[in-house]
Formats: sequence, C-alpha cells, structure tokens
Amino acid sequence: FCPAAAGARAAIHFTKEPYSQDALHGRSAILRCEVEDPAHVEFEWLHNGLPVQDTEQRFKEGSNLQFAAVDRHRDAGDFQCVARNSLSGEEARTANASFNIKWIETGSVVLKQPASAAEIQPSSTVVLRCHVDGHPR
Repeated sequence: FCPAAAGARAAIHFTKEPYSQDALHGRSAILRCEVEDPAHVEFEWLHNGLPVQDTEQRFKEGSNLQFAAVDRHRDAGDFQCVARNSLSGEEARTANASFNIKWIETGSVVLKQPASAAEIQPSSTVVLRCHVDGHPR
C-alpha cells in the first residue's frame, strides 16, 4: 500500500512564521505567514485566540498581517496564524508571536524652585520637574 498513490493529502508546512519582535507605538509592522504549497490554503489570524477583523490599522495582506500603526493597548497579546486547506479541511497553526511595544508619553512640566515664575531672576537657578512614562522604563 502506497499512501502517495492513494491520494494522501500533503501536510501544511510553514515556510515563514510570525515571530515576537520589538515594535514602536504608532509605527508600522508586519507578521509574516507563508506555507510551502499555498494551493487551496486559506489563512486566518488570531489575536488572543479570537479571529482578527480587518481594520484600517490592522489587516490581512495576502497571508501576512499588516499593522499600519501598532497600538500599545489594542495590539498587546498573542498573534497566531492559522492555515487551512479548503479542500481537505486540514489545519495547521503557528506558534504565538507578540510585540514588545516601545512607547513614550510625556506629561506636564512643573516649576519646583522658585515657588512661582514671578520669583525667577536672571542667572538664577531654576528647578523643573517633568513627568515622562514609557516602555522600556
């Protein structure tokens, strides 16, 4: 008995899989997913186990997942590519991939010394305090 002669279906093999990577908040990014034999293969992306819906910010382009602008809240978590053969029903999934999203947020600047702007003299020392938050710290 020869399985190939009996029309055994070819297993889905990934040639490109998404991998965890650094990304900048507000910048573009891409997660790649490709298979050896793409005939009759449909691709779906999952985000934290749920199907990704195309938006202007995040959409499937071919088999890849394109991010026009990575968002540190919306795009946190795990992404996974699912390849499904529409004829055989066979399905394969990649490992999870995620973004290490780098961001910086500036807040207000406060005058610490002297107590008021009116007290500032030419050539005198002034102490300012600014609030900055981000990742990495």
